[in-house]
Amino acid sequence: MNDCLSRRFRAERRDVLFFGPLLFCLIVGLCASPASAEQSYLHELQTRARTRGLARTRLWQVLLHYHRTLCGGWRSSADGPGFFLAGSVGEIDPEAELMATVAAFAAPATPATPDDEAGQHAQCRFPARWSWLKQELAIDTARLPEQPCPLFSGWCQAIAPEKVALVFSSAYINSPASMYGHTFLRLTRRTGEDNRLIDYIVNFAAEEDTKSGLVYAWKGLFGGFAGHFYVMPYYMKIQEYSNIESRDLWEYELALGQAQAERLVAHTWETRSTHFNYYFATENCSYFLLELLEVADPELRLSDRFHGTVVPVETLRAVLAVPGLVKARTVRPSLRAQILNRKSHMMGSEIKTAEALSKRGREAQGLIADWSRERQARIIDAAYDLLRFREGLTKEPSPEFLRKERELLILRGRTGVPPLDNDAKPASDAPETGHRSLRLGLAGGMMGGGHAVFEELSLRVALHDFLDPSRGYLDDAELEMIQLRIRFENAARRVFPERLDLINILSVSGYDRWIPKTAWAIRVGGAQAHNLACAGVRCSYGGVNMGGGISFRLGHPFLFFLLADADLAGGAPFSDHWRIGLGGFAGAVLRLGHFSQTAAEGRDIYYFLGDRRRAPVISVGQGFNLGPWGQIRLVGDAVGSYREARAELLGYF
Repeated sequence: MNDCLSRRFRAERRDVLFFGPLLFCLIVGLCASPASAEQSYLHELQTRARTRGLARTRLWQVLLHYHRTLCGGWRSSADGPGFFLAGSVGEIDPEAELMATVAAFAAPATPATPDDEAGQHAQCRFPARWSWLKQELAIDTARLPEQPCPLFSGWCQAIAPEKVALVFSSAYINSPASMYGHTFLRLTRRTGEDNRLIDYIVNFAAEEDTKSGLVYAWKGLFGGFAGHFYVMPYYMKIQEYSNIESRDLWEYELALGQAQAERLVAHTWETRSTHFNYYFATENCSYFLLELLEVADPELRLSDRFHGTVVPVETLRAVLAVPGLVKARTVRPSLRAQILNRKSHMMGSEIKTAEALSKRGREAQGLIADWSRERQARIIDAAYDLLRFREGLTKEPSPEFLRKERELLILRGRTGVPPLDNDAKPASDAPETGHRSLRLGLAGGMMGGGHAVFEELSLRVALHDFLDPSRGYLDDAELEMIQLRIRFENAARRVFPERLDLINILSVSGYDRWIPKTAWAIRVGGAQAHNLACAGVRCSYGGVNMGGGISFRLGHPFLFFLLADADLAGGAPFSDHWRIGLGGFAGAVLRLGHFSQTAAEGRDIYYFLGDRRRAPVISVGQGFNLGPWGQIRLVGDAVGSYREARAELLGYF
């Protein structure tokens, strides 16, 4: 009996020892399976990402804006912390950021209000990353659910991108941020309207927070502004650039398909979580657009071509240099060009009538009653454009403007004449046809009546003067930044800086009574006081010239300007080491096609404070173009009683 009980006890004990742990494991497994399964799948995805080396792939690098550092590491050009799911380490460690991104995509969703962008799931905040990783890792959405993203989906559906075009806006000399031109992207919509006005654009711009010119310059040069990508309707940029600022828009359709356009738009959404420090000369609007195009097509490697100064036209050339990337080019002349073109086809009486219609509206309709319907249509079109340019572009439309606009449209409709073609031409040739931005020069010359010989080396970082080859540039403005001339005098065997221009701007649009514009100039830099019969470092001085006035044309090739001028200078050559004066600045430019340019300038200042010795300046130059890559230039200068002549060989790079 006891033996029987003993055997039974041992059997039950064996059953407990065997089935107990099994039952415990089953219970624990049932209770813990969801979390452990999620962790297991996350670990599997991260292992798969490491094994496949996704952190080293080109697309991951461009999605995070990674670039190689001088020491061989990585650093992202994105500067806002919200862009990196691994925290600050994600800015320099692609692997850590990839692991953190996979983990964030696998995290459970948290309740968020429909309009709470900051509270959206990581899949919704970074849709381009999610779309790529979902494909590369073959993510099973049954095990890692795909989250609904109504904010992003609605935004993307409104844009509906199908194609991409790079748009170059010509220079706007009155704005420091746009004096070199500007680039942005136009997104053709796939809705079928085929109307560019309702397309969207992607624009990169600095978030300006000051109206002080000095503060603006400081922040722009040293990264003090936060730059962001903005998406807006194209017609808004046409209104701002083409209509208000009179800038031609050159469009370059790119060979990017719908999938690439959609990834570009998805990544633009991702950049809402960050900013990029804006540097006027380097990491600027055009540079970051190149990084955005690399997201669309990672094989482009456009940003790798720039390691210093970035000028918008050079980024355009980088895009054009990629075989097959640009499919077509079109141009939208500015409203100013269209108005002046309409005026050029009208007689004096028609011009006066158009002016009256733009000022008085229907009250002046009797002036066109006896003319043919086509002639009436041509005059009304000109009056309508003139009205918009003068009154309707820079402010909120007034009731008076709206009344005149409505009356002109009614008059135009009554003519029954279909829209007339306006064959307006842009202010310059296509920007890529011009010379390159960097200029190097070698010169030799004589001074002091031929008794002394010298040689010069010159460097100009950017961009254009009146003697440079004119093709591809505005013919009524010159803009030079950081120009240095180093001179070696043979007899004295000395080397010294002959001239330094930090900035030299001259804007002399020809005056027209329909669209009057003021001519103006500014120069900041240094030179030699040759009129004081000395040269070398001890005769160097620095100063500022500023002026304003009027300019006009005599036919197309002749341009004249006359400005009142102010001069402030300081340096060792002057008595009391400074001088202040007022005077005049005049000049003329003659262009003979694309072959040569002639320019003459004269300045005379009356100095009433400091050193009062006069120093009238006369300069005459002739440039013979060798093509967009080079030029031979002859220049003669006179400063007071000092004279010199030099010949230069210039190359553009």
